[in-house]
Amino acid sequence: MITQKILYLLWAAHNYRSKKTCPSCGSCAGNIIDRKYIFTSLIECRDCHLYYRHPIENPQRAKKFYESNYTQDDGITTKLPDISHLNHWMANNFCDSPKNATVHLSVITNIFPDLKGKKIVDYGASWGYTSFQFKAAGMLVNGYEMSNRRASYAQRLGLDIKVDETLIPNENDIFYSSHVLEHVPSIPRVVEIARKVLKRNGVFIAFFPNGSEEFRKISPKSFHSLWGLVHPNYLNPEYLANLFADVPYYIQSSPYNGKAISEWKDQQIIAETDGDELMVIVKVNQKIKQQ
Repeated sequence: MITQKILYLLWAAHNYRSKKTCPSCGSCAGNIIDRKYIFTSLIECRDCHLYYRHPIENPQRAKKFYESNYTQDDGITTKLPDISHLNHWMANNFCDSPKNATVHLSVITNIFPDLKGKKIVDYGASWGYTSFQFKAAGMLVNGYEMSNRRASYAQRLGLDIKVDETLIPNENDIFYSSHVLEHVPSIPRVVEIARKVLKRNGVFIAFFPNGSEEFRKISPKSFHSLWGLVHPNYLNPEYLANLFADVPYYIQSSPYNGKAISEWKDQQIIAETDGDELMVIVKVNQKIKQQ
């Protein structure tokens, strides 16, 4: 049987000489900062500073991959639990599962102390595990998932997850994504969707693998392993600061400083960036106040 990795390497070898074009800003200027398997490289865009994998997949091939071929070996991201496990996790609000969203919920609570009635978009809701926990916390959840199979499964959790982005309602308080932006064909496009569906004072909150140089110095093996087949984008603080140059943002890696997050208002702040996971909180519909 031809494995996912072999198919990926064959595809990379075939497209090895394809054009190196940044999927975020379209620039062809870039530097190779890491390599894997001879045919794949991690490029830093000289203009926007996104780290991206080359060769680059087209959006249609990527959508097919995540719908049908995407697998992870953590036992839950792409493998469905049996009904007894699912019922147990639902009864315990996933607190004893690998998909416990307590840390992310705590970050959101630092911004909105009272979650009841807050409207949240879970962009890339997958099987619906985190949306379920948001709903249990009293939030009004608007989920979106590109995979029809995963969105359909979420109905078992009592959720209505959309597969059409145009059906995401407007006037949301929070636009949330967890380990999604490293997969998407265009990060700026997701940000534009967030701008459209958020209130003026709404916040964009995203979590993803940490591509910072600080993390690379401390954990070079982990940094090397976290980009590739399933992670064509590798976000870092420089890219985020460039992407959100005219709006307030707060960038930090795990573990997250709840007090600092709660005190953040309209500044542009880059805090510690040497942890495993990187987070950005942005008021995408508010311009930064000039000093």
